Amino acid sequence: MSARTHSTTRKAKPTPEKFIEREILHFLRLSGWVAIKVRTSGRIVNGKVLSLPKDELGVSDIIACDPDGRFHAIEVKNKVGRQSDYQRKFEDNVKARGGRYVVLRSLDEAVEYLRNFYP
Repeated sequence: MSARTHSTTRKAKPTPEKFIEREILHFLRLSGWVAIKVRTSGRIVNGKVLSLPKDELGVSDIIACDPDGRFHAIEVKNKVGRQSDYQRKFEDNVKARGGRYVVLRSLDEAVEYLRNFYP
């Protein structure tokens, strides 16, 4: 009787976005930016969780101001994450007003993004 080997091929889970966010936040702050994590899980009022008002849906994960005073909205996604319709609408609103909007999927992409502004 021959021994059977079972292949336990598992796909690696993508890095959770919260870990990518933390890396990017630290990097931006160390680079002289003001960077804030936007908490978009809803509001707690009298012990009840209320959903966000419609005008707050889609707000980027990180709102930042670079050392030259420019506004940046940064949406963080892992390698499989996709923008929602609300996030695309927020992107359009930011860009229409002259702000910068970017979707970043890693610390490496954040480094490259900054290189575009400060070569």
